[in-house]
Amino acid sequence: MIRKLAMVGAIVTGVVALAAGTAFAHVEIERDGEVGADGVVAATLHVPNEKTNAGTVKVVLVFPDTPKLTVAEPEAVNGWTATVEKNAAGDVTQVTWTGGPLTGDAKVALPLKIGDVPAGVDTVTFKAVQTYDDGTAVSWIEPTPAGGAEPEHPAPVLTVRGPQPAGDAPATDHQATTTTKATSSDSSSTGTIIAIVVGIVIVAAIIFFFVSRSRRDKESPTA
Repeated sequence: MIRKLAMVGAIVTGVVALAAGTAFAHVEIERDGEVGADGVVAATLHVPNEKTNAGTVKVVLVFPDTPKLTVAEPEAVNGWTATVEKNAAGDVTQVTWTGGPLTGDAKVALPLKIGDVPAGVDTVTFKAVQTYDDGTAVSWIEPTPAGGAEPEHPAPVLTVRGPQPAGDAPATDHQATTTTKATSSDSSSTGTIIAIVVGIVIVAAIIFFFVSRSRRDKESPTA
């Protein structure tokens, strides 16, 4: 019986660890202040390391075709080198950061100025590709449907004008960090984890009850 309970406990622990490891990490971009009259806005790309056995060594932020943006000015970040690429028309196509490796559960904040965002454009959707030192890459390119569930690898969306999504605050730390900043999506993920754990505990209790009852029936003398 003790062995069975220990097995159930191990399963619960494993599920919690797996859910916690995947629920809180997204590549996100957020505004650091109000957009200027010239359409330039300060932003920060937040990159968490998601793998336990590999480190992030490259991050590519792919700029959209619409709206066309001509300004990308990355700030210096310790341990990382930024390269801006433009097409023949002078539009920014992508910004690439190389460095690290970013390991464990650390994050890195990559600040940059973006522009010039046309008047009337409130949000800009980017794509991002995160590469690890084991050669694997994760593409953050999936659109989040309005009112729908967030995909596994959502594309970073910059809110240029108007209120930022709940939980997004201007970044102040531009270095790799293991901060556990909470966001609204983190809260919903936490609720999901709690629901899963509660469900597993209930199932474990039911199993324990029936196993104990079965053992007592077998050990009780028959007429």
